[in-house]
Amino acid sequence: MPLIPRDGGPTVDIEVDGDIYTLKTMLSFYEREQISSRAMKMQIPYGRVKETDIKEDDVVDVVLDTAELKHKKISLWLRRWSHDEPCNSNSIRRLPLHHAEAILKKIQELEKVLDGVKENSPLEKSSNGLSEQSSSKIEVEST
Repeated sequence: MPLIPRDGGPTVDIEVDGDIYTLKTMLSFYEREQISSRAMKMQIPYGRVKETDIKEDDVVDVVLDTAELKHKKISLWLRRWSHDEPCNSNSIRRLPLHHAEAILKKIQELEKVLDGVKENSPLEKSSNGLSEQSSSKIEVEST
């Protein structure tokens, strides 16, 4: 398989309220990894200013920052749009909610195509990451 083209390769357009959004149809491994690493943030207990103020018995929550994750997805998949403003990170943050939801729905469809069907994967059947076939005994002929 050839490398993903520098320009992102083939695209697909979606229309929301008369606005056209052009999405890539594939991402490189690096772009996919940027999304899969998830956006995490720490919630420091009330009254603490920074990590060094945390005491041993304080509870620090690490939570998924869904806004940042969705923003990252749209930023990586979106190639151009019909708005007059440039298609950049700050402008993407100002998308109307139903536009962002429509874009994310299309991204989810594209990801399913790239990832393929996972229900029939033999890797999910075994807890050690090996398929049943590869974890079975191998018979060796002796000479």
